[in-house]
Amino acid sequence: MKIKNFILITVISLAVLTACRDEFLPEVTKYENLLVVDGMITNDPGPYSVELSLSSKVDNPHYIPYTGCDVTIHEKGGVSEQLIEYEQGVYKTSPDGIRGMVGNEYKLSIKTPEGKQYESDYQKLRDPIAIDSIYHKLKRQKTTDYDHDLVGYQFYVNTETGNRPGNYFLWQLEETYEYNANYKIEYIFDGSISSMGNSDTVYTCWKTQKVNDFFVAETASLSTSHISDYPLHYVTTQTKQLQVKYSLLANQLIINEDAYQFWKQVKDQVSEESYLFSKQPFQIRGNIRNAKNEQEPVLGYFTVAGSSKKRIYADSPRGVEFYYMDCYADPDLRALGYIPPSEYPVYLTIADGGPAIAPEPCFDCTFFGGKLTKPDFWPN
Repeated sequence: MKIKNFILITVISLAVLTACRDEFLPEVTKYENLLVVDGMITNDPGPYSVELSLSSKVDNPHYIPYTGCDVTIHEKGGVSEQLIEYEQGVYKTSPDGIRGMVGNEYKLSIKTPEGKQYESDYQKLRDPIAIDSIYHKLKRQKTTDYDHDLVGYQFYVNTETGNRPGNYFLWQLEETYEYNANYKIEYIFDGSISSMGNSDTVYTCWKTQKVNDFFVAETASLSTSHISDYPLHYVTTQTKQLQVKYSLLANQLIINEDAYQFWKQVKDQVSEESYLFSKQPFQIRGNIRNAKNEQEPVLGYFTVAGSSKKRIYADSPRGVEFYYMDCYADPDLRALGYIPPSEYPVYLTIADGGPAIAPEPCFDCTFFGGKLTKPDFWPN
């Protein structure tokens, strides 16, 4: 599920619950089962993806994929392509299908199994603006959630200068990091203890995932056409993300003003506590409408954007504390006698000069979703 899609569901639910008063409670159910749209086309090669879901109960936000729809991306005066549902609620173009071109205009249309028809207006795909640089600084933050300060890397972006004033930016981020299991496998127990014959193959992993946030900025109110030192993602030592090496891939999207206003409102709803008491729910309307009933609330956005990407690598910070999962290796091996053969082999490490037992996740880096194969782009 895409991160922005879940953010929309969460914002909706929080806004309804906190904005409700006794007289408003009977109206809450009308905000269930609304169409939620998250889709995009850029100048990058496809396939492009559109995700459809339904809003859930406000007191139990969760993801409900909307299946069986006819979803089409249209190029004004050009080709159109109907997307294929590759998994529940996720519709994609073919790799050699429609291609976003700068200067052309695109829109989305949706037909549901119930016969409802939804569409966006045509939007022009704007010229991308390149990322000049991404950099990071070690930063400490006070927090009441832990008994220690947060320590980590704050990432920043500088853009190149656009060839026209008044640009609107949306950044989406993807992170990849190399990390190790807490312990190497030194021994194996399968009824008796023997040394690990081969090298440990589950000690080092790489994990790639979308960053659970997005960022927006604009130059319409500035005297320049570029963004400098704009803060993006903050990565802390609370997890293994910074244990060995970390990489951030930034996708810088140039969007139109309407798209900027939409994503800025969503961002504000997520980040500001004041909205809980001052804003009514469902004021954030996207660019999708019911073709026959424009009064029907539809959530989400179909974004048309010029895209430019850049990747940065960051080594593990030195001289700081890490607070990821604590593992304890116990040299008392009596527990091995209670492990049935169906659970063999049992991994052991070294503590106090001899074999020691520890939980399996402490030995296997794949337990937390990492892959054993190094990505092609990863440095040696």
